[in-house]
Amino acid sequence: MNAPSVEIRVRQVDGQVSFESILQDRILLLIPHPVRLRVSSLEVKDPQGEVIWMIRSFPSDSDAAGQQVHYGVLPDGFKQVMPKQGRATGLKTNSEYAVHVSWSVIGSTTKFVYNGPN
Repeated sequence: MNAPSVEIRVRQVDGQVSFESILQDRILLLIPHPVRLRVSSLEVKDPQGEVIWMIRSFPSDSDAAGQQVHYGVLPDGFKQVMPKQGRATGLKTNSEYAVHVSWSVIGSTTKFVYNGPN
């Protein structure tokens, strides 16, 4: 069986970036619409491939079901892994970043260009 199709939706509004994970494989779930996934970890990499922000659900069974995650904002039930202290690094306008989201045994990565504040 092939791995399910997962989409990471990246939205940018007034300089804030949010991520949402959607399972697109409707046959697998036998339902007529996409489903938001439970995020267990998320990481953002800069243009050089360095991890600049990483979060994980803690404990692992407290995954955020269907939750949008906003860059640099720690959701309830998560701990920040990178940076170990302080806030997430600010994103640079017109730079390309990669975001990787994991759920149990499924993971997906997508790239986005930060548009900056409007």
